[in-house]
Amino acid sequence: MRVLLVNLEKGWRGGENQVLLLARYLKEKQDYVAIAYPKVSTAIPRYKKEFDVLELDSTSDWRPSNINAISNYVLKHNIQILHANSSKSHGLCLRVKKKHPHLKLVVHRRVATPPSDNFFTRKKYLSKLVDSYVSLSNAISTELAAYGVPKEKIVRIPSGVIVDSSPFDKATYKEILAKKCNVSSKNTFIGMACAISIEKGVDTFLRFAKLLENRNDVSFFIAGTGPKEEEYKRLASELMITDKVHFLGFLNPVTEYLRALDVFIMPSRQTKTFREGLGSVLLEAVQARTSIIASNIDGIPDVIIDKKTGHLIPVDDFHEMYKTFESLNSETEKSIQDNAIKHIEADFTSEIMAKRNRDNYQRLLNK
Repeated sequence: MRVLLVNLEKGWRGGENQVLLLARYLKEKQDYVAIAYPKVSTAIPRYKKEFDVLELDSTSDWRPSNINAISNYVLKHNIQILHANSSKSHGLCLRVKKKHPHLKLVVHRRVATPPSDNFFTRKKYLSKLVDSYVSLSNAISTELAAYGVPKEKIVRIPSGVIVDSSPFDKATYKEILAKKCNVSSKNTFIGMACAISIEKGVDTFLRFAKLLENRNDVSFFIAGTGPKEEEYKRLASELMITDKVHFLGFLNPVTEYLRALDVFIMPSRQTKTFREGLGSVLLEAVQARTSIIASNIDGIPDVIIDKKTGHLIPVDDFHEMYKTFESLNSETEKSIQDNAIKHIEADFTSEIMAKRNRDNYQRLLNK
């Protein structure tokens, strides 16, 4: 099997890590796998350590140099599967497939937001040149089907994590974070990890923290950066909780930070341009043995089953977040965390994710 994984993103986020995990699996199976990314992408150096990389001139899905570069690579390396891992690369790969109809085109859909309802977008998503859509969650599959994509073309393949079942001492990680932020390691640590944008509900988290301002035994943490960072720092100041909320900036990896948390919060909300595809950080939070409180929207319920693998609350309801936090019971939470880990191991490991993608490729080649 010969596969080219394509993306047009500049940075390194969850999708790039999933591409890396998939590529490693394919290589282990002795398939030929290469990766195409823009030369400006910070992902290029990481991929180059392990794989053949085709560096594209730009992040454009229509630039002739990008189309020609992939077309030439397809011919030179006898590529059979073209896997587009973002919306823009979807358009680019369609243009390549028009030149090489023998290719099987797979398009990854990572967000639950419905595609735009305009002529060009509809033409792209309903194109017969796309052989298969991979969706991260049931919510994304539902949106694609509602948009008009034939159900037989949609395959649900959630993101995967490398499962680490080795025991760890949470107290050790709490000591590290406590020292960094000058707080007591005996406090209950409550945190988020996200791009600091309006979609992630950081303001809801801060208003929840305000309800606990008189509690000296809790500390709040936000890992990440983003366009709303300064605005939310001002909000924390206006709420007079800057002494309780610690903005940590971008952390990569976030494993040590998550292991230090007692409670992980994911208060995502929908906007006109965003819906939570899955919330892959939840998979890491589960492995870090945190209690999890998350919004009951989009792809999140694929991971968090209320009262079984975590706790779901209405969007933007920081009062319900407070009630749920106050109701957490250590014995019950241990059972919930055990259930959550079993749930991850059954449906969300990196090996399961990669195998499902490879099986999908094989299915298409056998048609």
